[in-house]
Amino acid sequence: MEEQSKSPWQIWKESLKNKEPQFWDALSGNADKASEELADSRYEICKSCPEFIGLTKQCKKCGCFMNVKTKLKHADCPIHKWDIEKILVSVVNYCDPEFYETIKSLWDNASNKDRLIFSIVSQDIEKHNFDFIPTNQLIYRYFDMSKWVGGICAARNLAVDVNVEYEYFIQFDSHTIATEGWDSKSIRLYRSLGDQDKYIVSSGTPSYVRNQEGHIETGMGDIWGNRAVPSDHIVPGFFFPYYAAMQEKEKVEGFWITCLFLIAPYEWVKEVGISKDSSYNTEEFNLSLRSHAKGWKIFNKGHRVVFHQWHDQNIAIETRRNKRPWADKFTEEYWKHAEKATNFTGRLIAGLEDVPLDKVKSFFKLANINEKYCENPDNYYNILDQTKIDNKHIGMPPRFPK
Repeated sequence: MEEQSKSPWQIWKESLKNKEPQFWDALSGNADKASEELADSRYEICKSCPEFIGLTKQCKKCGCFMNVKTKLKHADCPIHKWDIEKILVSVVNYCDPEFYETIKSLWDNASNKDRLIFSIVSQDIEKHNFDFIPTNQLIYRYFDMSKWVGGICAARNLAVDVNVEYEYFIQFDSHTIATEGWDSKSIRLYRSLGDQDKYIVSSGTPSYVRNQEGHIETGMGDIWGNRAVPSDHIVPGFFFPYYAAMQEKEKVEGFWITCLFLIAPYEWVKEVGISKDSSYNTEEFNLSLRSHAKGWKIFNKGHRVVFHQWHDQNIAIETRRNKRPWADKFTEEYWKHAEKATNFTGRLIAGLEDVPLDKVKSFFKLANINEKYCENPDNYYNILDQTKIDNKHIGMPPRFPK
């Protein structure tokens, strides 16, 4: 039916299809209902809110009758007071000049600060002061520069080694700028995928730059993040995927976890988690493969919840070339670590670790990776006999022996 031939009633009804449930949906048998416990906890929050009209039991913001709306499973509070789940926020750092501003941005822009637990692992020349975060919401492990302590994945593994209760896990890089209400936005982003079993959300985020005055700029075109594209270009531990730009609210069931932005439930952390046996060049591949093997779906979705530092900005290039362990006094330790981690990936794709070979092959098919690397381990170890790689300055491995 053409738009001009539709009645105002039809147009209005269709406009509601992609919106959150409204209180009148409770009258329909098709609406998913919240558990009694969840509905009661929401209503208690409403009754103590200044936007609640006790006489009519309505919300001043959305106009809904809250004794009804609270019973809808996928309904949202317009000012995000229902976001009661605890979130473990993981950020790890290695001498990143943007690190402090990242933590400050995440804290300042959170809409429900009391629901956050920051788990921070940092190796740096100085120990930053995060006294703006209450001590009972901050787990901060700091290491000075006196010795090598294990690399990015060892740090990420340590960041989830916590004795706290939480429902969601969100991982960010140490050069991230948050938008207002990023915590509530993240949970809504995750929930927007519906009642699916075992899934996580991960994608590349839009970029930010610092201008000459040091101010943040995020207007870098009509891009809402990016997602990895299946390609036979991918070589585990040596060549990352190509990426495609995403548009607003675009949703794709993907195959690749991008570690700069990852939302997962607690159950994923316990079942898959962050392996300390990985390194910068293998972490995303290993995490993607192991998640696939455990039956977890990976979704990419366009959003502007947070912004990630633009890779080609001068400060980012300077950091990669001079302030990372492959470029400082820990160069020798880093390359030993990277070699060990890359050899671990070789065993992983040969079915010699915790992923069966049939799961490796099904992942390779999904990602369009050449199966020759898992059919014979020697093919993986010998790839550099045929391919010259000269990107050691950004932490990607040079040639390794068998």
